Amino acid sequence: MTIFRSLFAACCLFICLGNPSFAQTAPLSGSAILAKSAAAYDALTSYSCHVEASNTSDKGPVLSANADISFVRPGSFSAAGTSMGNTPYAYVTNGTAHSVTANGSTSSVADNEMGLASVTGLSLQAPTTIGALLLHTKWGAPFPSDQTLANKVTIQNVQGHKCYEVDSLTPIKRAFWIDAKTFLIVQIATRMDAGGLGTLHFLQTVTTSKINPTISEATFAVPD
Repeated sequence: MTIFRSLFAACCLFICLGNPSFAQTAPLSGSAILAKSAAAYDALTSYSCHVEASNTSDKGPVLSANADISFVRPGSFSAAGTSMGNTPYAYVTNGTAHSVTANGSTSSVADNEMGLASVTGLSLQAPTTIGALLLHTKWGAPFPSDQTLANKVTIQNVQGHKCYEVDSLTPIKRAFWIDAKTFLIVQIATRMDAGGLGTLHFLQTVTTSKINPTISEATFAVPD
């Protein structure tokens, strides 16, 4: 009987460790993880990444967009990519001047709030979430103080990263996957009720993250 119990325990351990979908309970609370994530972005002197965004609905086509993001503290930021209409767009600021390029034309905007808002709809929020964290904008801020988080936080393997999964229940149903080592965002899934369009599912996936890289000043050249 003791042998059978030992074999059973070994099999259970093999299943738990060998199954990548097995979720372990995280040692930190959801609020602590999101606070560490915000602090991790604040600690960056420079940063670059690529974001793929998609939108699916119960009654509509699959839409996609992307953004290549570059940032140098204190306030130089660039996001350029392909919109959901398969056209190029960009938002760039050197900390003083701010410029949006979309639909073949370029125009200046007053600040980062307006800049990120101007490209959010075109890009399915591809540059907005990371931009809001780096630039401290209210528009697109992913960690509002009024959101209600699920009590349980698990550890998942996402995009090759060991991540904490933190679920937000209100005001928007959203799941964050935060890298357990760097506390930077790896993936965000958002679910919204769109009435006649059914349920919308937004997915943002962050890849090729580079922490404190050297980025040319030319990246943040604002068009006249």
